[in-house]
Amino acid sequence: MEEYLKSVFIKPDNENIKIWRFMGVPKYLSLLDNQDLYFSSATKMDDNFEGILPKGNVESQNIQYDKMGFSPADKKLARENSDNVKKMCLVNCWHMNDYESDTMWGKYVKDDVGVVIQSTFKKFESIFSENPDVRIGIIRYIDFDTEKIPEDNFYHVFLHKRKQFTGDQELRAITRYKTDSNPVSEEELDSITGRSVKINLNQLIEKIYVSPTSPSWFLELIKSITIQFGITAPVEESSLAKKPDY
Repeated sequence: MEEYLKSVFIKPDNENIKIWRFMGVPKYLSLLDNQDLYFSSATKMDDNFEGILPKGNVESQNIQYDKMGFSPADKKLARENSDNVKKMCLVNCWHMNDYESDTMWGKYVKDDVGVVIQSTFKKFESIFSENPDVRIGIIRYIDFDTEKIPEDNFYHVFLHKRKQFTGDQELRAITRYKTDSNPVSEEELDSITGRSVKINLNQLIEKIYVSPTSPSWFLELIKSITIQFGITAPVEESSLAKKPDY
């Protein structure tokens, strides 16, 4: 099973590649206070195609349903089951890049003050090494109109996105809302937004940077708060805020 999942959850070529998670101040304070990572339901993501099969897969699926004699009610039930899987699939997303990204600052920090925590794939993978309920893989970007994805594992649909999102260079950790076999009521399914997973932040975080547009006092404030919560990673000015010294 583990060997098979390696073909589903593909690792980056460089295990030491830097990964980044950009956030506003409230989310950073929550991260420090709770010492956990929040996994959001796939239904709460901004992309309307999140958890949706490409066009070619849907067409093949409909042909197969017709061959099996599915009635309209059967097809509706199959779609509802797929929607329920999407509700219970929880994701935590990171940007892979050897360098800080101005584009990602603009996308995830909407005001002048924010924070990015920087780690590496190797560190990220290691903090979940004893948690078999969390899987990690890179996102693969395809043309949803002309390409298909594998259908041998339901996780594939959460590990493929449209080419329009290629710039995200996304690494994604995935878990489930419930990891036991107990049934989930329809009411509970409709209320799922996500859940938190406890981690060791000092094992995860390599560096912390403040947003390039933040005032000078903000750097000192984030340094002070970070130390108060026992985080040993250095807090630094964004490289995008630096001026040439030559």
